[in-house]
Amino acid sequence: MYDFVKAEIEAIGAGVEARPCKTYIPFYKKKQFAVAKPHKGKLHVGVALPDGVTSDRLESSKGLGFNERMKFKFTLEQREELDDELRGLLQLAYEVN
Repeated sequence: MYDFVKAEIEAIGAGVEARPCKTYIPFYKKKQFAVAKPHKGKLHVGVALPDGVTSDRLESSKGLGFNERMKFKFTLEQREELDDELRGLLQLAYEVN
């Protein structure tokens, strides 16, 4: 699942860089805009979104140890769950960071 999400994030635009850490993988453009963290058979993806962005698919990322800019996350268990809405949120996080 991680390799799939990593490829999707890197395809968003130029200059995306993954910098693996011990327990998660942050993704940078100029600043960190997304984070992937496996947890209990799922992949949590944190996103740095501007204030006012809402979606029923987003949850608080509190307690996952992400950078404080990663206020929201979505959770994936299967590739099919990464749909156009979530790709759009990743794209927005990339563009504003």
